Amino acid sequence: MVPPSAEYQPMKASTDGELIERVLDCYYLNRNPNTRVLITIAGGPGSGKTTITSALLKGISSRFGPDFAVVISQDGFHYSRSELALLFDYHEAMRRRGAPYTFNSQKLVELVKQLKCDRSKPIHAPTFDHKDKDPVEDSLIVNPSCEIVLLEGNYLHLEEQPWSEIATLSDEKWLVYTDPLQVRQRLIKRHIEAGITDKLEDAVKRVDSNDMVNGDYILSHSLKPDLIIER
Repeated sequence: MVPPSAEYQPMKASTDGELIERVLDCYYLNRNPNTRVLITIAGGPGSGKTTITSALLKGISSRFGPDFAVVISQDGFHYSRSELALLFDYHEAMRRRGAPYTFNSQKLVELVKQLKCDRSKPIHAPTFDHKDKDPVEDSLIVNPSCEIVLLEGNYLHLEEQPWSEIATLSDEKWLVYTDPLQVRQRLIKRHIEAGITDKLEDAVKRVDSNDMVNGDYILSHSLKPDLIIER
């Protein structure tokens, strides 16, 4: 997993406090009663996106209340296992689950458009059940009062369609970059703890043949971010 090149680095921030202030600066600059502020937070598997967005949501909610901001995860847009069986070679799709084609990217784009531009009614979004290893439809509600959407996921800044439509709707694009050796160890541990496999050698094989490959693809095929977070 190669690091972003020198010309790829517009600005860096690292602490949660800095990031919360960055979110709020973006909000005050772009707020509109008819739309929501959208910040997309991308990065490879295991880079720390979920940890960062959880900390941001906690910090913002403590200052402005629980409905002021929401975190939406790309994970909720995984094709379910039954959908993978219908659409693709099931065993290969499960081996590569987490690659761009194993997500319903068009469905995600449509939701992002709705989140960005429609504040007339509550909006339902899916989440992902890691125990059942499938999405849970309509399990998250975004109320009209919500001002900020933090959208986190691997492929939110890809140059290819339809993913690239997300970037056109985003007020700021953030990239999370973590040392690949740290990411690799983190993912191996995660796969074992999540029950994806109970064998270390299988976890290593999956990480090296899928997750790290996806991480490299993200860095080499994504649009330039507005902010890089190094963890």
